[in-house]
Amino acid sequence: MKNKLPKKWLLMIGALCMTTLIVASLAHLNQFKSSFKLLANENEGVVVSDKEQGNADHADIAINEQGDGVIVWQQQTPEWNIYAQRINKAGEKLGPIFKVNQVSGTPQRFPRVAMNKNGDFVVVWQSFFEWGSGVEILGQKFHANGEKWGSEFKVNAIRIVNQILPDVALNDLGSFAVVWSGENFENPDRKYIYYRSFNPEGEPFQKYEIKISAPETRLATNPAVSINAKGQTLVVWQEYIKDTWDIYAQVITNGQKSLKTSLRINNNAALNQIHPDAATKNNDDFLVVWSNETLHMPINMIKRNIVGQILSGSGGKKGGAFNISEGVFNHNNYPSVSSGKNNTLVVWQSFEKGEWKIAGQFLDPSGRPAGDMFTIIKNTHETEPYTDLGWNIYPDVEMDGGGCLGIVWTYFDLEKKQKSIFYKPLDSLSCPSTP
Repeated sequence: MKNKLPKKWLLMIGALCMTTLIVASLAHLNQFKSSFKLLANENEGVVVSDKEQGNADHADIAINEQGDGVIVWQQQTPEWNIYAQRINKAGEKLGPIFKVNQVSGTPQRFPRVAMNKNGDFVVVWQSFFEWGSGVEILGQKFHANGEKWGSEFKVNAIRIVNQILPDVALNDLGSFAVVWSGENFENPDRKYIYYRSFNPEGEPFQKYEIKISAPETRLATNPAVSINAKGQTLVVWQEYIKDTWDIYAQVITNGQKSLKTSLRINNNAALNQIHPDAATKNNDDFLVVWSNETLHMPINMIKRNIVGQILSGSGGKKGGAFNISEGVFNHNNYPSVSSGKNNTLVVWQSFEKGEWKIAGQFLDPSGRPAGDMFTIIKNTHETEPYTDLGWNIYPDVEMDGGGCLGIVWTYFDLEKKQKSIFYKPLDSLSCPSTP
């Protein structure tokens, strides 16, 4: 018969193993925490927009694998126009600010940008009455050096109703997909999600746009799009069918819808689910994030937290939805997500103590939160001539091939009623260590 260890020895060994496991887990999380604290350093960011040109708003950023990128935004000069600024990994500006849209005199708003690994990029936006028939979706391709690639082009084929709020995704071969929310000619009181894809020269693959949302849709808006390494395209949006907003998805493969019916991503349908965003994860899967409205009891108060859901490339749910943000009474809106080889970061605007700040949360390789959420951009401001009374809102985050981060957002100077675009550069302090 083999000798048995005394019971107290077994208990000691078990306790030691448990302690080792806990220490290892904490060390794993602390790698995320420490790197994220470096991200929230004293460097508040670089002012991108020209303050003398008027209010600037709704910035978007795209970065290639080497860390070079471009920032786009809308600026009131005095009509709204679309502007861009190229940057490098160190956060240095490459050349001057340049105007994206060709025709001026009518409002050009809500730009979005996508970039491939070579640095070529495409910008899309909504244009008010430029073509004389309502609000259109326009686009412009650029070479990596910032030179225009061809002429400005119209994205939507339908021209007699309003088309708004576009998003764009670009693959490494130069083909790209655009999604937007558009009114239907037969039912102008309804809004649907539309999709159209283009070749590297900006020529459409489809003669007409594809309606993504279902025919019974009442209102569908705020679409986001992402393309994985296999060429599958995920489109997500918020949709109002009965009495609340929900988050829906559809996968496009070879220009055709892969799912027979749109997939409702959120399980909780009691209150509103809004502001979705999506990113490719691990070359195949997708990560969808959005703002989840829940009722805090017993005080009967509505709060909004950021939640996430992983989808396969074919559009199936992988596990359940999970919480990303924390806080009992916070309002967390407008999430943005980006995923690199080893890291995923979600950022959003968070309302706390009467002010909006930019918060964020790292996700581990499985897609779950790693460590605690952090404040990235504080409420106060120290950069002249801006006052310290202001809000930081509408963030967008992107990663380069090594997982280094770049963040843009709007700073609203409440005292001067001035909105400006800020950028936190891709320096050595904002490159998280690999867990």
